[in-house]
Amino acid sequence: MWTRNVACLRSCSSARVHLQHASVRSCSLERTQDANHAPFRTAPRLAHTQSALLQGEGAIGDDEFLDALYSVLPRVHRQQQPRPVGLAVSGGVDSMALATLYANCYADAPLPNLHGFIIDHKARPESTEEAHWVAEQLSTSVGFQSTIIPLTWLQGFDPTRNIRFETEARRMRYQALGTACRDKGINSLLLAHHADDQAETVLMRLLHGRLRSGLQGMKSVEWIPECYGIYGVHHSGSPPPRGDSTLALVEHGGIEILRPLLRFEKSRLIATCERHNTRWAEDKTNQDPTLTLRNALRYVVNNHQLPKALSKEPLLNVAHTIQSRVEKYQAAAEALFNACPLRLDIKTASLVVRLPPVDALFPAAVFVPSPSDKVQARNTAQFLLERVVDLVSPMEKPTKESVANAVLSVYPSLAPDSSEVVQRKSFTCCNCWWKKSTSSSALKRAEGDPPVDQLNEWMLARAPLSREEVGSHSIDFPPGRQSDWHLLDGRFWIRVNNLNDRNILLKTITDEQLNELLQINSNSKFRGDPLDPEAALHDLRKNIRAVLMKTKPHTVRRHLPALFLAPPPDNPDAEPTLLAIPTLQSSPQPGSRAEEHLKCAWQVRYKKIDPGSRALFQILAREKRPTTSSDSSTRPRKVTKARRPTGTTYKRTVV
Repeated sequence: MWTRNVACLRSCSSARVHLQHASVRSCSLERTQDANHAPFRTAPRLAHTQSALLQGEGAIGDDEFLDALYSVLPRVHRQQQPRPVGLAVSGGVDSMALATLYANCYADAPLPNLHGFIIDHKARPESTEEAHWVAEQLSTSVGFQSTIIPLTWLQGFDPTRNIRFETEARRMRYQALGTACRDKGINSLLLAHHADDQAETVLMRLLHGRLRSGLQGMKSVEWIPECYGIYGVHHSGSPPPRGDSTLALVEHGGIEILRPLLRFEKSRLIATCERHNTRWAEDKTNQDPTLTLRNALRYVVNNHQLPKALSKEPLLNVAHTIQSRVEKYQAAAEALFNACPLRLDIKTASLVVRLPPVDALFPAAVFVPSPSDKVQARNTAQFLLERVVDLVSPMEKPTKESVANAVLSVYPSLAPDSSEVVQRKSFTCCNCWWKKSTSSSALKRAEGDPPVDQLNEWMLARAPLSREEVGSHSIDFPPGRQSDWHLLDGRFWIRVNNLNDRNILLKTITDEQLNELLQINSNSKFRGDPLDPEAALHDLRKNIRAVLMKTKPHTVRRHLPALFLAPPPDNPDAEPTLLAIPTLQSSPQPGSRAEEHLKCAWQVRYKKIDPGSRALFQILAREKRPTTSSDSSTRPRKVTKARRPTGTTYKRTVV
C-alpha cells in the first residue's frame, strides 16, 4: 500500500531533498523496466518531514507572505464577512507550504476562511489513496477542511499513454476546480506556482516560439482558464449590483486564480515546510521526462549545463520586464478607451465607437514619427482595439494577429511603410464586422467637430458565420423542464423553460429566415378560423417582424439567437417553427395568452463586459420608453439630464 511504502521511505533525508529538489532523483525516482524491482510503481510519492540540519533556512516569514497575499487578494475578501477562498492542493511541497503560511497568518490577520480542493486524477490506481492522504495532512497539519474531486476520463482514454495527457489533464483539472469553487460559493482560488515555475514557463514559451507579450509568463491574478462557457465559473453567476435594472441584463462574476508565491523560489517553500513540521509528498510523475514536455524540459535544465541566459534569474528578469512593458501600454490604451464615446446595444451585440485620432496614440507630440514611435503607437493601438472589440466579439479572447491587422486598417499611417497603406472602410476582426461611419453619426457630436467622414467612428457587429459555425451554434432544450444557463455564440447567456411536448432549439437566425420574415405583410390578416393554431402562428410571425423592423441598422439583425420548435415526430423533415428572438422580445408573462401559444419562457443576459472607468449603464444603448395609460403623463415632471462633455479630449499617456 502507498501509505505503508511512504512510512518505509521516511529515512530519506529532507536535507538531501532540499539540496537536490530540482534534480531528477537518480535512486528513488529512477524508472525501471522490472516491475518487481520498482518499489515506487505503486507508490510514486515520497513523503518528507522536518530536517534538523536545514530547519528554518530561508523559510518565508509571515509578514513576507501577508505582503505577497494582499497584493493578489481582492479587497472584498478583507471585509468583516468575506467569502471563503479556495486552495488547490496536490500534497506537494508547493501547495503544502502555501497552506501552512496561510494557516499561520489566519489567526491574527483578517483573512477569509480557506477550503482545500484535491484533485484525484485517476491516472494511476493508487491516486485515490494518495488524495485521501493529502486531505488528512491538510486537516491535521494546518487545520483546513478539503474536498476531493475525482476526474472522469473518457472511456478508452489511457492517460498514461496518450500524447495529449498534459493538455487534457490541465483542462479537466481547471474545469473540476472551477465547478467545485462555484458550488461552494468561492470566487477566488489560490494556486502555489512559484518563481521556479515562472522561469520554467518562460523557457517553455521560448521553445514554442511565443515572443513579446507571451514571455511575461504567468500573471499573479487572472481569470481561471479552460472553463469557457461554464456558467458560474466563466465570467458569470454573480448577482448584479444593486441600482439600475439594466445591470440585471448583463452577466457578472467569474472565478479568479491568485498566485501569491511567484516571488519566492522553491527552496524557500521547502524550508518553510521544514520549519513548521509540515509533511508533503513528491509525485513521481512530475519527474518522469518521458511523460510530458514540461517534465522533459525540467530534466534537461536540471541535468545539463545551459547558457546563462537560460538560467532562472535571467528568465525571471525577462518575465518582469515584459510584464512591466505590457502594463504600461495597457494603461495608455485604457486611458484612451475611457475617453472614447461609445454606445453598446446588448440586444444585438453591436457597438458604435469613436476612436481617437492617430496622434493621440503617440506618447508625445511628434511631427515626423520615427520607426520606434510607430512601434509604441501600434502597441498602444493593439491594446485599445482589443478592449473595444472584446465588448462584442463572440471569441473568448481577441486574437493578437487579428487585432494587429485591424490596427493597420484603422490607423494605416502606423504601418512601417505607410505610403502603401490606405484606410479600409470595412473589414473583419475577431469575428466582428467593422464598418466606418461616413455619412451620419450614431453618437452625440459637439459643436466644432469635423464632418462624420473625418471622424474615426466605427460600427461593430457580428461577422457572417462560417459553415462550421452555423452547424455548431445550436442548443436543444428538452420538453417539460427549466434548463441550465447556456452560452450561445460567446455573446448571450440563455436559459429556457420548455412547456411544449417537443424540443426547443436555440440557434442563430439565418439570412434566409430573416428575409422570409421581413416579406410578411404587416397589415395582413389570417383568413380562417381564429382558433386555428395557424392563426396564432401568423400573429407570432407578425410580432417578430415588427421588432425586427425596429432594429436598425439592418446589418445588426444578422445572426441573432432565435428559438425554434422542433418538428413533430410524425414529420421529422419539416422545418422548425420560429417562436421568438429572445434578445429582442420579452419573455411572456405566466398565464398570458402569449405563453399559452408559445408554451415557453426564457431569460437572456449579455456576456460580462468591462466598461472601464465608466458605470455600465453609461455605455449601454437604451430604448425610449413609450408613454402608456398607466404613466402619470398628465402631471408635470421635472427631467434632469446628466451633464455630458461638449467634446472629446484624448489625453496622451507617456509610455
